[in-house]
Amino acid sequence: MGAKLHYPFGSGGGRARVTVKNACGPGGSSDRNSSKRGLPYGRPFINAADLAKEVMTVAEESDSMPSRKFANIEIYRIDTGYLFRIVGRGTLRESPAVRDFVCGAMEDGAAVVMDLSECEHLDSTFLGCLVILHQRAERDGGSFVLFADAAVRRELFSLSRLDTILVFIEQRPPCIGEPVTLQITHLERKEFCQHLLATHRRLAELGGPAAETFQHVVEQLRRDLDHFRRD
Repeated sequence: MGAKLHYPFGSGGGRARVTVKNACGPGGSSDRNSSKRGLPYGRPFINAADLAKEVMTVAEESDSMPSRKFANIEIYRIDTGYLFRIVGRGTLRESPAVRDFVCGAMEDGAAVVMDLSECEHLDSTFLGCLVILHQRAERDGGSFVLFADAAVRRELFSLSRLDTILVFIEQRPPCIGEPVTLQITHLERKEFCQHLLATHRRLAELGGPAAETFQHVVEQLRRDLDHFRRD
């Protein structure tokens, strides 16, 4: 479900909340203290079978996984649209809600800046989501750019080399007023698997040393979705 932009950026100084419904695996979240959850794209690539197994494990557990803390995602108004500030780990559990809001913003003609200056980690699903948003902006004439200094870019993108594809700006635009916090609920398991498939397919299509790994994940997820269709 696409997020609409009638959100309560109140002028009273209080911090409002934005809820994007059906946006993530049930009960899922990122755990900033866990190196096991999320897909570790920021380290040397593990083999395709292990990566596929990890993705499928998350999908299979999504209906019963206990609640965890989400990354803190704040949304600010700027002159031309919105600024997203990702604090902590950007993972597969937040990425559907981010995708829905950003796509909705661009459809309404707003520019979107994603501030990664406080981001510690991006898993492969979140990276694939960034590629989807970048390609959507290019296709539809929208504006989707990232803000991060050179050190953060190296930390988040050195292995994927997506910093050569995505668009970065050198200065963070001034924000207007107080932020709202993106609150995340969940997708059903089938929709969650479709999101995982779409993000990894985009990464596979880019080619490079990890393309085979991501294509293996896509094939595993397709088999899982075929199971839903048979049911």
